[in-house]
Amino acid sequence: MAVSLSVFHPTMAHRRILWNVFEENVIPVVMIFHKPSIRDIMASVAADGSGIDRALEAVIFAVYFAAVTSMDPEQCAETLGEDHSYLQQHYRTTLFLTCLRAPEDAAFVWTMTAAVHRMAQGLGLHRDGTYFGLSPFEVEIRRRLWWSIYLLDSRSSEFRAIGPQITEHSYDTRLPLNIDDSALSPDSIEAPEEKVGFTEMTFCLARCEMIVRHRRFHLNIHSGTSSSQGEQTSHQLGERMHALEQISGQLQDRYLRSCDVSVPIQWVTATVIRLALARSWLIAHLPERVTAEEITLRGTSSVQDPTREQLFQTAVEVLEFAYLLDTDPRTKQWSWFFESYPQWHSVVFVLSELCARPRTILTDRAWAVTVRAVARWTNTDFRKGGITLKIILQLMEQAATAHGRVWAGIGTQTSPLSGVSQESDGQMLYPS
Repeated sequence: MAVSLSVFHPTMAHRRILWNVFEENVIPVVMIFHKPSIRDIMASVAADGSGIDRALEAVIFAVYFAAVTSMDPEQCAETLGEDHSYLQQHYRTTLFLTCLRAPEDAAFVWTMTAAVHRMAQGLGLHRDGTYFGLSPFEVEIRRRLWWSIYLLDSRSSEFRAIGPQITEHSYDTRLPLNIDDSALSPDSIEAPEEKVGFTEMTFCLARCEMIVRHRRFHLNIHSGTSSSQGEQTSHQLGERMHALEQISGQLQDRYLRSCDVSVPIQWVTATVIRLALARSWLIAHLPERVTAEEITLRGTSSVQDPTREQLFQTAVEVLEFAYLLDTDPRTKQWSWFFESYPQWHSVVFVLSELCARPRTILTDRAWAVTVRAVARWTNTDFRKGGITLKIILQLMEQAATAHGRVWAGIGTQTSPLSGVSQESDGQMLYPS
């Protein structure tokens, strides 16, 4: 049944605003589209959206929806003169009429990701486009789309604490090229050469590679013979640390060396890589197949004291930098994106330690960042249904009681952290 969407299109002035927001807030961190092509499509659409086919219209409304989602309510009211939630519903409804789908919460996204994955397989996106004799442009856009689905699968699976649907042996689609969009054109006959250094694609490319390496690393560390009661030997830990050092060196050579931390998106890229490495370092020291519940029940009694101190300090720094990514004014336009990746493993670890430690300068610092992080990361409906939230809130109560504090609950006001700045390149995050 055909449904006219003309009444849902914004005015030309608002369309220009939404495109600029999409270009500044979304494209640097979610690189699916070819920016010049989408810009041309947006510019060619009539004021009422007439004369455009349904597939392109769906893309245009996806741009509107993503742009509004990336804005905070105050920015929406100031620039568009409309309520943020109303505009989200407005464009979400349009997407529903176009695609008969509407994102609601983590469970829905996780369920629908399975459908998207199957559709991608049906289109052959799990096979690299070079096998099909496609043009360089088609090959590259297919790669971007497949890896965006891969990232979505990883995120939604983690929210549900369930293994990913896309396994490492089920695809051979290569990573996208490290290029700027200006190097790619629908008329390209030959694939562009990869650029050495930071490009428009580097942030998304680094995320893809980090998740692949993270999966393979944790698959390998859990594939060996476990010691009694899940404990690990010093030899097993040594092997894990050696593997992680190799991964760190590879990411350093490929991405970190080219990051100019005075440029916000490049500082963000360096910090995200360091956060991922630090998280892997923390998990590698925990007993095999450990869950959030087990961290809470078992604590870190199996970790020797010097290492335990380093684990605790690293976990605190992970929370500080993750919170900084969410709240620093210089990266504010991407906070909508980073708040979708709460560092719950580090939160659980830090809170478990706070329950057992005496009050010190470090525990005060840990409590300060944890209160702010938990308040921010549980502040949307998307996370409130998460299976770890109950554990987090229980641990917050226990940690507050252990240190004689009064915790005001998840509505606690958030504020900037002292002692952490964007001038740092994140070196402190990853222990040597």
